[in-house]
Amino acid sequence: MSTTIKKTLSAFFLLFFGLLQIGLFGPPQAAIADSSLINSQEGFKDKEIQAAFGNDTPDDIRITMVRIIMIVLSTLGVVFLALLLLAGFKYMTAAGDEEKVKEAIKQITQAVIGLVIILSAWGISYFILLRIRAAITGTNYLYF
Repeated sequence: MSTTIKKTLSAFFLLFFGLLQIGLFGPPQAAIADSSLINSQEGFKDKEIQAAFGNDTPDDIRITMVRIIMIVLSTLGVVFLALLLLAGFKYMTAAGDEEKVKEAIKQITQAVIGLVIILSAWGISYFILLRIRAAITGTNYLYF
């Protein structure tokens, strides 16, 4: 790989990750002090948490199971993404060794196939969750 390509890629990644961190240093939003502060907290919007405080009934067991499946699929997606990054690192550090390059390309292919399977399963689970919630409650929520 030539020096200009390395410099261009380095500049691109530096710019990309630099722009990615701009959101970390934004101004914090001021808290609004009112009597219903505990109910306006972000976590208290969930029905399960509200049910723990006696405000509402918990969701149906089917919705809870689909949520658990979606959490597992999201975790597997992160694992396959890490495998893809590891295989890319092996490819970049192969130093021209044909055997290492072939192994890294094989791992990249397997990680991409795994990501496609996991993302499609996550999409199907999300669709099923929306349909189950619509059938149970009679309304079509976009968020779960």
